[in-house]
Amino acid sequence: MTRFAAAPPELTQTTIIKKDVGRMLCRGVVREKESGKPLARVVREAASLRWAWVDHSNGNSYLLSGQTDGGYTAVNLTTGEIRSHCSASEDPGVSFGWDGICPSLDGDRLAVFGWMLHSETTEAVCVLLDFQKPDALPYPELTKWRFGNAPGRFGESDSGWRDNETFVYLSGDCHRKRDGELFDLLGEELEDASEIGIRIERVILRPGREPEVELVSER
Repeated sequence: MTRFAAAPPELTQTTIIKKDVGRMLCRGVVREKESGKPLARVVREAASLRWAWVDHSNGNSYLLSGQTDGGYTAVNLTTGEIRSHCSASEDPGVSFGWDGICPSLDGDRLAVFGWMLHSETTEAVCVLLDFQKPDALPYPELTKWRFGNAPGRFGESDSGWRDNETFVYLSGDCHRKRDGELFDLLGEELEDASEIGIRIERVILRPGREPEVELVSER
């Protein structure tokens, strides 16, 4: 039985600008809905707070959130314990920052969209994580595949968990037609829109299996 069984808690967010260090931080506060009593606070180094709510089969409820560029936080709302993991502390050259979280139907797995940060490059990926033991961080990685450079595909109506073993999402790539190279949406000036191709793929992820990639459309 959770201690907020009478009424589920609420998450409120406050954005704070830290001018002294040049970073933007978000603070999430979980409160009991009826009393307003704070249950937990989470701080994220970003302009917005990414989070997911999971009522787990172990009887506890969890608030999951991205933390730093290479970490995440799990708040056990039943016990009040807060645990964090930062992959950057293990390997300074590679880290994975969470930016979108989608629990499976039974709550035992997570599909996480985020940014794989290498020493000199950034790659968008979707990762399936084992969430059977939510109080034991870090969560084991089950499989992953890249995410396209065309924004706005994650979380659409035809994306999500089909069952507890299958997660499906759309990946969109913008590329230069003349050579097939991915188009840098931020670093390249667009002179002729007709020279830019868009390829949409459907990606099917299952634990322990190679991703299945299907072409949906190309123009």
